[in-house]
Amino acid sequence: MTYNYANKKKTITFDASLAPLSYSLKTCINHDIDPGKYNIKPGHRTLHSFGSSAEVKFFWRLTYNITYSSRLFAFTDYDTAQADWENKVNFEINRFLATQIYVHARYDSSTPKDGDWHKLQLKEIISVGLSYKFSTI
Repeated sequence: MTYNYANKKKTITFDASLAPLSYSLKTCINHDIDPGKYNIKPGHRTLHSFGSSAEVKFFWRLTYNITYSSRLFAFTDYDTAQADWENKVNFEINRFLATQIYVHARYDSSTPKDGDWHKLQLKEIISVGLSYKFSTI
Protein backbone atom coordinates (compact mmCIF):
# COMPACT_ATOMS: atom_id res chain seq x y z
CA MET A 1 0.00 0.00 0.00
CA THR A 2 1.38 3.38 -0.97
CA TYR A 3 0.31 6.96 -0.39
CA ASN A 4 1.85 9.85 -2.39
CA TYR A 5 1.46 13.59 -1.96
CA ALA A 6 3.01 16.53 -3.80
CA ASN A 7 2.00 20.17 -3.59
CA LYS A 8 1.26 22.15 -6.75
CA LYS A 9 4.73 23.70 -6.95
CA LYS A 10 6.42 20.30 -6.30
CA THR A 11 8.43 21.84 -3.46
CA ILE A 12 7.12 19.25 -1.00
CA THR A 13 6.67 15.56 -1.73
CA PHE A 14 5.68 12.81 0.67
CA ASP A 15 5.53 9.05 0.09
CA ALA A 16 4.47 6.38 2.56
CA SER A 17 4.52 2.63 1.82
CA LEU A 18 3.45 -0.34 3.89
CA ALA A 19 4.28 -3.91 2.90
CA PRO A 20 2.61 -6.54 5.09
CA LEU A 21 4.74 -9.30 3.52
CA SER A 22 8.46 -8.54 3.08
CA TYR A 23 11.69 -10.49 2.70
CA SER A 24 15.07 -9.63 4.20
CA LEU A 25 18.40 -11.22 3.27
CA LYS A 26 21.61 -10.73 5.26
CA THR A 27 24.86 -12.03 3.78
CA CYS A 28 28.38 -12.26 5.12
CA ILE A 29 30.74 -13.19 2.28
CA ASN A 30 33.98 -12.02 3.90
CA HIS A 31 35.57 -15.00 5.65
CA ASP A 32 37.48 -12.69 8.05
CA ILE A 33 34.20 -11.54 9.63
CA ASP A 34 32.33 -13.68 12.16
CA PRO A 35 28.80 -14.28 10.82
CA GLY A 36 27.58 -14.78 14.40
CA LYS A 37 27.87 -11.01 14.93
CA TYR A 38 24.98 -10.66 12.46
CA ASN A 39 22.92 -13.50 13.99
CA ILE A 40 23.85 -15.85 11.16
CA LYS A 41 24.10 -19.45 12.30
CA PRO A 42 27.57 -21.07 12.43
CA GLY A 43 28.54 -22.66 9.13
CA HIS A 44 26.17 -20.43 7.14
CA ARG A 45 26.79 -17.16 5.29
CA THR A 46 23.18 -15.98 4.83
CA LEU A 47 20.11 -15.25 6.97
CA HIS A 48 16.62 -15.22 5.45
CA SER A 49 13.73 -13.45 7.20
CA PHE A 50 10.09 -12.86 6.33
CA GLY A 51 8.08 -10.11 7.97
CA SER A 52 6.62 -6.69 7.22
CA SER A 53 8.14 -3.35 6.33
CA ALA A 54 7.26 0.33 6.10
CA GLU A 55 8.94 3.24 4.38
CA VAL A 56 8.31 6.98 4.60
CA LYS A 57 10.04 9.54 2.32
CA PHE A 58 9.86 13.31 2.58
CA PHE A 59 11.39 15.96 0.29
CA TRP A 60 11.26 19.72 0.79
CA ARG A 61 12.78 22.39 -1.45
CA LEU A 62 13.20 25.27 1.01
CA THR A 63 14.66 27.68 -1.57
CA TYR A 64 16.04 27.32 -5.08
CA ASN A 65 19.41 26.18 -3.68
CA ILE A 66 18.53 24.42 -0.39
CA THR A 67 16.76 21.05 -0.17
CA TYR A 68 15.95 18.71 2.70
CA SER A 69 15.16 15.02 2.29
CA SER A 70 14.35 12.36 4.83
CA ARG A 71 13.78 8.61 4.58
CA LEU A 72 12.60 6.28 7.33
CA PHE A 73 12.60 2.52 6.68
CA ALA A 74 11.56 -0.16 9.16
CA PHE A 75 11.46 -3.97 8.92
CA THR A 76 10.32 -6.51 11.47
CA ASP A 77 10.20 -10.28 11.38
CA TYR A 78 8.05 -10.17 14.55
CA ASP A 79 11.00 -11.29 16.70
CA THR A 80 13.39 -8.43 15.92
CA ALA A 81 13.08 -4.92 14.52
CA GLN A 82 15.36 -2.88 12.25
CA ALA A 83 15.00 0.79 11.36
CA ASP A 84 17.01 3.28 9.28
CA TRP A 85 16.44 7.02 9.35
CA GLU A 86 18.39 9.13 6.84
CA ASN A 87 18.31 12.94 6.80
CA LYS A 88 20.07 15.07 4.21
CA VAL A 89 20.34 18.83 3.67
CA ASN A 90 21.88 20.04 0.40
CA PHE A 91 23.20 23.57 -0.09
CA GLU A 92 24.14 24.64 -3.60
CA ILE A 93 26.39 27.60 -2.89
CA ASN A 94 27.01 28.43 -6.53
CA ARG A 95 27.35 26.45 -9.76
CA PHE A 96 30.75 25.10 -8.67
CA LEU A 97 30.36 24.52 -4.91
CA ALA A 98 27.88 22.46 -2.94
CA THR A 99 27.66 21.36 0.70
CA GLN A 100 25.80 18.43 2.15
CA ILE A 101 24.93 17.56 5.75
CA TYR A 102 23.96 13.92 6.20
CA VAL A 103 22.75 12.19 9.38
CA HIS A 104 21.93 8.49 9.41
CA ALA A 105 20.53 6.70 12.46
CA ARG A 106 20.16 2.92 12.53
CA TYR A 107 18.46 0.71 15.10
CA ASP A 108 18.69 -3.09 15.15
CA SER A 109 17.25 -5.03 18.08
CA SER A 110 19.00 -8.26 17.01
CA THR A 111 22.52 -6.89 17.52
CA PRO A 112 24.43 -8.82 20.20
CA LYS A 113 25.29 -6.78 23.29
CA ASP A 114 28.72 -5.18 22.88
CA GLY A 115 28.61 -2.13 25.15
CA ASP A 116 25.89 0.23 26.32
CA TRP A 117 24.64 1.42 22.91
CA HIS A 118 24.69 -1.88 21.07
CA LYS A 119 21.37 -1.41 19.24
CA LEU A 120 21.67 2.20 18.04
CA GLN A 121 24.21 3.53 15.55
CA LEU A 122 24.62 7.11 14.33
CA LYS A 123 26.63 8.46 11.42
CA GLU A 124 27.09 12.14 10.53
CA ILE A 125 28.81 13.49 7.43
CA ILE A 126 29.49 17.05 6.34
CA SER A 127 30.87 17.31 2.84
CA VAL A 128 31.91 20.07 0.47
CA GLY A 129 31.90 19.22 -3.21
CA LEU A 130 33.23 20.77 -6.36
CA SER A 131 31.26 20.32 -9.58
CA TYR A 132 31.69 21.21 -13.17
CA LYS A 133 29.28 20.57 -16.02
CA PHE A 134 30.71 19.78 -19.42
CA SER A 135 28.74 21.28 -22.29
CA THR A 136 27.54 18.95 -25.02
CA ILE A 137 27.55 19.62 -28.72
